[in-house]
Amino acid sequence: MGRYLIQRCFLLGLTFIAITIIGFSIVRLAPGDPVELFFSGGLAAGVEGVNPERLVQVEQAKEDLRRQLGLDQPLHIQYIRWLGRILHADLGRSFKDQRLVWDKIRERMPLTITLNSLALLITYGIAIPLGILSAVKTGSIADRVSTLIVFMLYSLPSFWVGTMIIIFLCGGDFLDWFPPAGLHALDYDPEWPLYRRLGDYLHHLAMPLLVTTYGSFAFLSRVLRSSMLEVKLQDYVRTARAKGVSERVVILRHILRNSIIPIVTNLGLLLPALIGGSVIIETIFSLPGLGYLGYQAVLARDYPVVLALFSVGSALTLVGILISDLLLVLVDPRISFEGKPA
Repeated sequence: MGRYLIQRCFLLGLTFIAITIIGFSIVRLAPGDPVELFFSGGLAAGVEGVNPERLVQVEQAKEDLRRQLGLDQPLHIQYIRWLGRILHADLGRSFKDQRLVWDKIRERMPLTITLNSLALLITYGIAIPLGILSAVKTGSIADRVSTLIVFMLYSLPSFWVGTMIIIFLCGGDFLDWFPPAGLHALDYDPEWPLYRRLGDYLHHLAMPLLVTTYGSFAFLSRVLRSSMLEVKLQDYVRTARAKGVSERVVILRHILRNSIIPIVTNLGLLLPALIGGSVIIETIFSLPGLGYLGYQAVLARDYPVVLALFSVGSALTLVGILISDLLLVLVDPRISFEGKPA
């Protein structure tokens, strides 16, 4: 196990570097210049009626700002310097307001972690029972109805669902059951009792959680159903039933336990996917999380913030894959990494 971990960590490091090279190149070569954007509201926005000497000063100021931000260097030099800072846990300063990027991320991180942790619990809490029910009741009315509903949910894009929820349930043209944006009520008071503050917080997160989870549990429930239907046909399941083992034990111990591997494997990819999807959710519901921060940074061409969030997402993806591989050993003792090449 130790040798396997060392090999995997080494490969994860190389993979992370390769991912950051691609991401850094895409971000820096994308249309738009943060320096031009910074000066777009000043004299550089037009030339009619502007003193030529003043324009020369503006151009000189642009060059000075590019030099200060390091944007005048070749792309590979910029990347090496950026990677060196990242390896020393220095995410740099925002181009937009010169604040430390880490401070901006630290302010937004609790909301995103809370939202996605709750979404993960809800997703698995619904997907596993629903998948078991569909597999056990194959061909029944319950299975057909759940299959129809799940496929309908999985086919709906989250941005459209979020928009429809705001229109119909969040004080649009119809019902006003849930708040359309923010984390607290307009009359929120920090002196409220804990239960009231918690209720207000969850009331504001209810619809974002719904939009975040419906597609994930629909997908995972289908994965578990397919896996259980395949395991049900195995000889050891028929043998257990022939020995008189109760159906409950057969399902939970023999079928479910051997069908859970795809669910564990998807766990490593689901968390980064939820964080990436939070860009849409947080933007639609105006939640001050990491996703909304990334959206604002892209619009402002705030390279340090964009690259920092990209790096965090990439690292989470790689670590999530490693954790899911390690969890397989706990789920299925037959799996061993001893002597297995990375």
